[in-house]
Amino acid sequence: MRRLLTGKKGTSAVLGILLMVLVTTAAGIMLYNYVMGHVESMKTNLTTQLSLLLLESANINTTHITAFVRNTGNNVVSIINAYVNDVPALLRQSLQIAPASLGAAYVSGAYTRGVTYTVKLASVLGTTLTFKISF
Repeated sequence: MRRLLTGKKGTSAVLGILLMVLVTTAAGIMLYNYVMGHVESMKTNLTTQLSLLLLESANINTTHITAFVRNTGNNVVSIINAYVNDVPALLRQSLQIAPASLGAAYVSGAYTRGVTYTVKLASVLGTTLTFKISF
């Protein structure tokens, strides 16, 4: 009799451990699928929504800053806001740059010689281009 009772205790522990391993494995597989689904979604959103903007050149005079911007992404980028030294500035016109194209952004204002300005151009989808220019 004592042998039977001893054997049941061991079987119960083995089954418990086996059950914990199975539950942990199943939870790991579900977590992996969840995370990988979101990673793929983020990759898709990144390529469709954001495009990389590069500054080709920039000029400044007393009335405006001219920035030649290249869109190296796969989608049209619309630049709608400009900031100079973190203050909203007047963008002469909104700018749409086709993929692999160059566009000119004109930021109006009163600029002083001997001063360095930090210019930030922002698009509809959050893509920004920040650069410094000295006059």
